[in-house]
Amino acid sequence: MGIRAWLEAIERKGWSFSISKETLALAEITDRTKWDKHPRRSVMQTGHLSSSMRYYRNEKLEEWVDAVLSCKLNDAKHISVDMQKKGHTVWITRSLSTAKEWARKQCVGGLRSGIIASGQAKRLAAEGLFVDFKPDIATWMLAPTSDIRSSNALEVVQNQYQVQGLELDFCIVCWDADLRHDNGEWKAYKISGSKWSNDKLKVVANNGYRVILTRARKGLVIFVPPGDLDGNDVTRSPQFYDNTYRFLVQCGAVDLLGENSLVSE
Repeated sequence: MGIRAWLEAIERKGWSFSISKETLALAEITDRTKWDKHPRRSVMQTGHLSSSMRYYRNEKLEEWVDAVLSCKLNDAKHISVDMQKKGHTVWITRSLSTAKEWARKQCVGGLRSGIIASGQAKRLAAEGLFVDFKPDIATWMLAPTSDIRSSNALEVVQNQYQVQGLELDFCIVCWDADLRHDNGEWKAYKISGSKWSNDKLKVVANNGYRVILTRARKGLVIFVPPGDLDGNDVTRSPQFYDNTYRFLVQCGAVDLLGENSLVSE
């Protein structure tokens, strides 16, 4: 959930805590002065990890994710430029089959790939992905590619609750309409019956996407569905997805096909 989520819990619960000055300097912490001078804080002299143990080939990814989810467009752009100079690109696509093709090409030998999504991404069912189905996580993580239950088979999706604390080499992150970028901010929704309703717990939705966007050690592609292009399914309006796709591209994600795949221009 990130350091910021822990600090929010500390504030709510009135806990005492220890944190180092290096940890307070992380990009995701925006109110450093408050926490530096906090009366319940004790200074930790050791324990800060200066390099990401997860995305070890590119420590900037977590900064990019934080900028994206905080709607800091310019920061995200600058971070993505730095990442691309080092050969690390956040990819994006509107085609699940294209995302799978990319993952299979990257994932050779004993490397692991997998499909992950938010636990509220219920309309991914139209893409054949069911976030409520919880396959055995040990088998998913450890079974060989030849096993259809393996993450490498790219057949079933795991949600953030299942993969919290786990890592893959390459991830396909599926972005549904439960978190949408609209008018300069993120808005959270939950499916209720056959329609979306506002989700008051936006911070939970935001943190859910933070988890799935930071599971990859080597690379990721974000799959944003095109929605229902025939207009029959109101829960999958192309506008829900296009606005998110557009913002992610503006933040520096690069389309695998080398083009902007927008439906509702």
